[in-house]
Amino acid sequence: MEQADKDKFMKMIEEKSQAITKAVEHLYSKNIYITKEDHFVWLDLTDKLLNGEKWKWLGHELYAVYEDDTEQLLESEEQVDEALKLGHKVCMEVGFIPKDFYFSLLHEMFHAVLKIY
Repeated sequence: MEQADKDKFMKMIEEKSQAITKAVEHLYSKNIYITKEDHFVWLDLTDKLLNGEKWKWLGHELYAVYEDDTEQLLESEEQVDEALKLGHKVCMEVGFIPKDFYFSLLHEMFHAVLKIY
């Protein structure tokens, strides 16, 4: 396989990976946020915290997750309030989506396309 073909294939894999990430986020509505580069999964508690459920979550490690997908541990209620005031997502860690998750979905999609044609 030539380098141009490899590059094209890898670009297709990345596009499919991004589409799958969006699909997973959509399935779980606004409560799940997945970072774009490393596919880390966060439980987004922003709406719950803004709607009076802050007391339920303050005993957990909460993070501000910024637009560029960097994060910061929030060590006090004041920091949680400040992050919310500034419009940042306030989340709890869930973990990474295994890379083989994406490849198994792509594999299934590939075979489904082959069956159609």
